Amino acid sequence: MWHTSVVKYENDAPGADAAAPPAPESLGAPQAKPAAARLGAIDAARGIAIIVVVFTHVNRGLAGAGILDGDSEAYQWMDRFFATWCMLLFPFLTGLFMRRSRERHGFWGFVRLRVVQWGYLYLLWFFLQSGVKLVVGDAANTTVSPIDLLQVWKVEGQLWFMPWMMIAEFFGALIMPWLSTRRTVITLVVTGVLSVFTWGIASSYVGLHGLALYVFYMAGTVTDPKKLAAWLDRFGSGFLWSVGLVSVAIGGALTRLPLSPPTEGRPPAPVELLPLSIFTALLCAAGMMLVCTALSRTVLSKPLSVVGSRTLEIYLAHILAGAGARIVLVRLGVESPAVFMIVGTVAGVVLPLFARWALEKLHFPWFFEMPRLRRK
Repeated sequence: MWHTSVVKYENDAPGADAAAPPAPESLGAPQAKPAAARLGAIDAARGIAIIVVVFTHVNRGLAGAGILDGDSEAYQWMDRFFATWCMLLFPFLTGLFMRRSRERHGFWGFVRLRVVQWGYLYLLWFFLQSGVKLVVGDAANTTVSPIDLLQVWKVEGQLWFMPWMMIAEFFGALIMPWLSTRRTVITLVVTGVLSVFTWGIASSYVGLHGLALYVFYMAGTVTDPKKLAAWLDRFGSGFLWSVGLVSVAIGGALTRLPLSPPTEGRPPAPVELLPLSIFTALLCAAGMMLVCTALSRTVLSKPLSVVGSRTLEIYLAHILAGAGARIVLVRLGVESPAVFMIVGTVAGVVLPLFARWALEKLHFPWFFEMPRLRRK
């Protein structure tokens, strides 16, 4: 779900930021052309979404540590609201630029460039994150044993998304649903049915978690990003703000009901609430996309662009960064939940960015990209 300079083939990178758009100097222009609007809106959407992911995981860590009351109505609502929409955006935004990369590199070139790298990053961070938990012991909310280090098929926190992306990109490259209307319809119907029947159901095994999200990735592959940008560019900022915020507000009100987010392991909502759960997720995600388009025309465009262009690094490292911040604050005697939430979120966003910068300076970026053999 994530842009990085991992493999620099004309801005192709794994994840939701499959291809980093050029021309950053045009970010945030109120009268942006479609290409610039694409950059601003998509980077803003990625930036907002990854900040929400970090914030949500930090809060879950605080609840697990007893710093927040995980059973309170306020916590349950906030967690359900953010989980309802934030993970819908990444697959869709990834799929938007998958077609260009697939057509440029061919099937096997695409697999080597993208799919294999996802496997590398998953295994690397699985051992790294599990190893840190093993070393710190009871200081972590969840403890692991040495045998857990061998169970790479078990979901380890946020890392389920790596093998999910391997599967999505492999089958997207194989099927190429954009080639014809028939392929488009069949692909969206099949993945849509899969989404309905797996909505809100979690799995402890990689590859089986997040099945409800594949339809959004495939929807991205059959959407022309230029046409999408041109369509969004037709609307004024006032319209984007008002419609976007109203949509999100309605979605927020609806999530006070016991709805099911698409990938959560909480007990699924009653069957009669499934349509409302899906509708609410779509409404919130669409509303946030409009809000992010409006944000891309403000002074927040550039900072959000920085965050949005490094979502891979943040996603991989934010659990260790946020948990580390929590452990330090506990040992310093901090008691304010608000301080834990703010510091943990900032650490989860900033420390991975610093780590990437430092590793690049050391010419050792292999925690965030796969080593490549260079031809002489």
